[in-house]
Amino acid sequence: MSNVKGNLLRLMTFIERLSEPPAVLGGIACVIMMVIICYEVIMRYGFNSPSGFEVEIVSYMLLFSVFLATAYTLRTDHHVRVDLFISRLSKRTQVKLSIVTNILSLIYCAFLTQITFGLVLFAYRMRTQADTALGTL
Repeated sequence: MSNVKGNLLRLMTFIERLSEPPAVLGGIACVIMMVIICYEVIMRYGFNSPSGFEVEIVSYMLLFSVFLATAYTLRTDHHVRVDLFISRLSKRTQVKLSIVTNILSLIYCAFLTQITFGLVLFAYRMRTQADTALGTL
């Protein structure tokens, strides 16, 4: 029995460590976004020479940074929440409510993933392309 506990503990430690490097990459992406936006503001208003590529790059990097940091944020329990009512509940009720909301969130995310995958598959089959500054799909 203790061997199973040890293996589970090692697995959880591995998974926890696995969430840290993507969070760092997400933070680096935020710094890069800031530099790109500052560059664009200077070029547009200082030299009257807008580049036009920054919106697409920053949009992709914003998604990139959010998704990379999500696992770490949830693991360390630093996500945004309004605890006006929750803080008044007992610890036991808070834990139960947390479990229920996590399960509901998982169901919601699975539903969104299914819908999004269907839309991506449809766009791929229709050979849909977007006209963008960088020519990405």
